[in-house]
Amino acid sequence: MFHVFIEENAHYMDESSRRRHGSYVTYEEAWRECARIVEESVREIFDHDNSAEKNYALYQLYGLSPWFDPGKDGTAFSAAAHARAFIRKLADLKPFLD
Repeated sequence: MFHVFIEENAHYMDESSRRRHGSYVTYEEAWRECARIVEESVREIFDHDNSAEKNYALYQLYGLSPWFDPGKDGTAFSAAAHARAFIRKLADLKPFLD
């Protein structure tokens, strides 16, 4: 069983703001849920008029950072790395919006 927790970047290092989000049977389910949470969080703060770097800085300040213990054989989910990649993907859409 994989338990997903969410921390708010605005309350960095404040364990009292950590909340349990849910439990998932498989590693893949937990990973997908963490990815979904990050992508939703990025969408809430993303602005196509900002650079990718500025959008990432906003995510670092105000986004949600989900995580779970992958166990001894799994790879840890990186909310920061996923947010950065997703922001780049959204930023690449800008030429199609102009």
